[in-house]
Amino acid sequence: MMKKTVPLILAGVIYYLAVVLLKVKIPCIWRTLTGFKCPACGITSMMVDVSRLNFHKAFWDNPYLAIMLPVSVAVIIFGRGFLEKY
Repeated sequence: MMKKTVPLILAGVIYYLAVVLLKVKIPCIWRTLTGFKCPACGITSMMVDVSRLNFHKAFWDNPYLAIMLPVSVAVIIFGRGFLEKY
């Protein structure tokens, strides 16, 4: 499992540095084509704001993910122990 996660974490760190230092972001294809925000729009901005501890702005960048990300992490961390008991 560790062999699979290290490259993903490394790619995430590299992308984060590209966004913060070079101001380079991957454009949203859905928003480019339609002009409407997709459920994933604002993820990069949200994660940058979270890393800067600006949670209010992070929430408004992507409200759905701002709510679901902590819930998902809690389920992953605490759900394993709960499921192993049964």
